Amino acid sequence: MNPVISLGCALLLVAVAVSVSASPPMTAARELPERFEATFLLEAAGTDVARTQWSLEPGAGGTYVSTSRTEPVGVFSLIRNEVRVERSVWTHEGNSLQPLAYSYARTGRKAREIEIRFDWETNVAFHDSSGTTWRLPVTPGTMDKFSYIFALMRDLSRGERHVEYTVADGGRRLKRYLLAGIGEERIETALGTFDTTVIRRERKNSKRRTTLWCANELGFLPVKIVHLERDGKSLTLHIESLSGIEPGTP
Repeated sequence: MNPVISLGCALLLVAVAVSVSASPPMTAARELPERFEATFLLEAAGTDVARTQWSLEPGAGGTYVSTSRTEPVGVFSLIRNEVRVERSVWTHEGNSLQPLAYSYARTGRKAREIEIRFDWETNVAFHDSSGTTWRLPVTPGTMDKFSYIFALMRDLSRGERHVEYTVADGGRRLKRYLLAGIGEERIETALGTFDTTVIRRERKNSKRRTTLWCANELGFLPVKIVHLERDGKSLTLHIESLSGIEPGTP
């Protein structure tokens, strides 16, 4: 398994429910941050292999734009010239977090592009992958592979512990992401020590699973993610830096 190629599994299979019993619940206006930037290091077999930057910022017309950019580091940057960029545009109003557009671009030897446009008047997602286009019926509440991370952060702030999302992930059918809170844990990070809510996504009839440590004080932003593959190998994502979110506020 190439650790850089498997990065998408580590990040977006988390694919990201619980509020801290000691913390007061957030109001609706504070369920999600307005903007932030965070960087993470991806580790495989004890070696840092890639760096990922997440960002969130307000977009046009009351939308939000979330972006993830990943590129190899160290010796892996010499042997694999590959950059991955994911971008999701979505709205958040009341109980509705609704994706409008999603794109994924991978450069390098195995270049690939995916675009998804959601038409909520007809409940159809238009997919375009490497020049092939198809329509996929969607139901209200359907997420893309990046916007659901923010839906999870929101739902955790509301005290949810078990959540299910329908996700259009670029394939020809919708996926079900089932995530369950498995406890709370205080962990050390590059930013300090945080109380976290531990969330796990498991797949039926599969050894693959993803575990997320979501920092209660940081609006439930994941600060550590561990993805276990079928062959028993694991990938770990550690937060490295953060701006735009202060402890105790989203």
